[in-house]
Parts: sequence; C-alpha cells; structure tokens
Amino acid sequence: VSGVGVTFKVDGKNYTVVTDADGYAKLGLNLAPGKHAVDASYDGNNVSSNITVKSLLSAKKTTNVKKSAKRTFVNINVRGKTSKVKFAYKGKNKVKMTFGKTWAGNKVVVKFKGKTYQVKVNAKGKGTLKLTKSVAKKLKKGKKYSARVYKAYIGKVKVKFNKKIYNVKINKGIAKFKVTKKMVKNMKKGKKIKYTVTYKADKLTRYMKIK
Repeated sequence: VSGVGVTFKVDGKNYTVVTDADGYAKLGLNLAPGKHAVDASYDGNNVSSNITVKSLLSAKKTTNVKKSAKRTFVNINVRGKTSKVKFAYKGKNKVKMTFGKTWAGNKVVVKFKGKTYQVKVNAKGKGTLKLTKSVAKKLKKGKKYSARVYKAYIGKVKVKFNKKIYNVKINKGIAKFKVTKKMVKNMKKGKKIKYTVTYKADKLTRYMKIK
C-alpha cells in the first residue's frame, strides 16, 4: 500500500515514515555500533526485530610511537560492508569490473595486491579500476583475480589525543593521524596514552605506547 504511515520504534524512540509508490517504508538512521531493538507497526499489525550495527572504525590496538621520530602515522580504517569482486586481467592498466547492484551508484575502495584504489561505480554496477604500473606488470594476461571491496566513506574523523581534538581527512577509506615529535615531547617512555576516534555515531578507543 503506498502513501500510508508506518511507525517505527527504534530503541524506544518513535519515527513515522510514509510508504513509497511500491509500498515500502524506508527509515535511515545513524546508529551507534551494537544491538538495537526495532518495531514496525501499521493498522494493528506489528513486526519486531533486533539488528546489529557493526563498527565502521578500526585501528591497531596499540601503536608504538618513538619520541625521536619526526612523525608517526596512525592509520584509522573507516570501512563498512565488504565483499570480494572477481575480474579477468586483459593486459591493460584500466580494468573494467562488475561490482553488482549492491554497489551501484556508490564510490568504493578497492584493495588489491597491497594497493588501495577508489572507484566510482555507475548505476549499472560497473566501474573501472586503474591499476598502478608496478601492480599491473606482475599480473598474467587472461588470468582471473579477486579484489576486496569496501564502501568509500568521505569527510573527516575526530581524534582526541592528549586533551586536544584533531580533524583528520578520510582518503580511500583510511584516515592518517600524524603524531609529531612535538606532540609527544613531554611524555614518558614506556607510557601508554589513550586516544579516541569518532565518526558520525561511531567511536573507537585505542592506545599509543611511547618508545
């Protein structure tokens, strides 16, 4: 039924959504990682379910930072759903790939042979992967390969370190937090320092060990 109101109850809070032309009611929310209770009701009919939201953020539990180093980069991964995509190499750096409807209309991050690429997927679920020359020359023409695909998130993560906030840009699914010599100058060797990362409703706590 199109054009009717469906009430969603998520973690005790109510939302009303009008069904589209195909009779579907869609609700988009930024929920924190973890389990959430969802109820949907319309005209006396009720459906209940539990959903699990996975974290978009990941990083090493502890990163070693040398006081003598001019800079140390802490890599923070910002990645959601993932899948494998297969392709046949035809001897060219530009590889046409079929990602499927799941990824249609999105920018994705492709990880292949230790390198990370960003690819725009069209409405038909297809896109072109531009391989680096160093990777392409190691591939065999006619052989099939598989690559790991992630959704490409944009924007910045907020890193709280030593009582200060740093905004770090996301590039190809990774936010590189630069820790300079000056930032750890007065910290004792052997000490573990906590830092937190936030992105939308997601939050991650990790540590740096001063060397």
